[in-house]
Amino acid sequence: MIKAIKGTRDTISPEVEKWQFAERQAREICALYGYAEIRTPIFEATELFARTIGEVTDIVSKQMYTFRDGDESITLRPENTAPVVRAYVEGGFDNDPSITKWYYIGPMFRRERPQKGRYRQFSQFGIEVLGTENPAVDAEVIELLLSFIKSAHIISEPQLQLNSVGCPNCRPGYTAKLQEILREKKSQMCADCQERIEKNPLRVLDCKVEADQPIIDALPDIDEFLDDECLTHFEAVQKYLAMSKISFVRNKRLVRGLDYYTKTAFEVVAGGLGSQNAVAGGGRYDKLVEELGGKPTKAIGFALGLDRLVNIMASEFTSAPGVKAFIVAMGDQAFDYAYESVQLPLRKAGISSEVDYQRRSVKAAMRQADKRKVDWVVIVGDEEMKERKVSLKNMKGGEQVRIGIDELIERLK
Repeated sequence: MIKAIKGTRDTISPEVEKWQFAERQAREICALYGYAEIRTPIFEATELFARTIGEVTDIVSKQMYTFRDGDESITLRPENTAPVVRAYVEGGFDNDPSITKWYYIGPMFRRERPQKGRYRQFSQFGIEVLGTENPAVDAEVIELLLSFIKSAHIISEPQLQLNSVGCPNCRPGYTAKLQEILREKKSQMCADCQERIEKNPLRVLDCKVEADQPIIDALPDIDEFLDDECLTHFEAVQKYLAMSKISFVRNKRLVRGLDYYTKTAFEVVAGGLGSQNAVAGGGRYDKLVEELGGKPTKAIGFALGLDRLVNIMASEFTSAPGVKAFIVAMGDQAFDYAYESVQLPLRKAGISSEVDYQRRSVKAAMRQADKRKVDWVVIVGDEEMKERKVSLKNMKGGEQVRIGIDELIERLK
């Protein structure tokens, strides 16, 4: 037997109904806030992710699915901000002075260690706003994220964690200070952090190794190094969050896992998920468009892992209701009549129905209808065919009547 690849899974009812609900809520929330959908390819040039995410990040160095296609190196997308920005530049949207607001829903791929709520193929819902540095937009992006989580009844009390990671003007001073301190502790830290200290010291703050935490806790805060522009922007973001009645926890160690972030960085965490409790995150990436060959463009966005949220969704979701009418035919001629003169008109009228293709006996068909929780069973035999009628049985009340096709349609609408 061939099984699904490690880190992937099949989604069937009743789980699929949770997905449909979450995706529907995401689309409705985005429409309310004026976002249009964008769909990018699931694979891109490897260079796109190496340049934007950062070669020192775990995603690029360990987790990407990369293969050769002739002379090209191709990668299944591990995240979607870089592809969205690539599409933005390639489509010439950076020449338009208006703001671009996009959302996406789709699969991403990372070769991570599979665990509860974490898969190698996973789905993300995300938004991107390109063309403004207004801190009120930072607040709007966060507000939309929290509105989605609450509207989908996913997490009763989501916690917003907020930070500023500075900009290319002020962050180098902080990075240099971290490197200076960490080099003295290098031999005491995990192998990944030893590499990060030399290539990107900011990544050390994202380390989850327990033995490294005392060293990380003693590091200086980024606030000491933020310039006036970053401080002013961060204060304004907090002001607009207050206007929106959105509370947050300041997390000065929050740097996010991607190198392209500037200024605002945020995560939403939930209880009951252990140490991997972040369900969504995002921030500003004011230099990314320019890095990909576009005109200087300020931008911000977030990505939310739908797999983890669906896993913790309320359990009241049940299987899809299925068909409204189950049609049972007694005999070959009755089957043809049921197919042509009953099932087709019902479906044309918008009524979900299904003839019993397995040709069970009436008794067995009734058991099947009861098992599938079908409300109505339509019975067709020789007498019904002669009269151009059907026998309709209510599976809840038990009553049964003989009626014509037109009346059948009216009753089942």
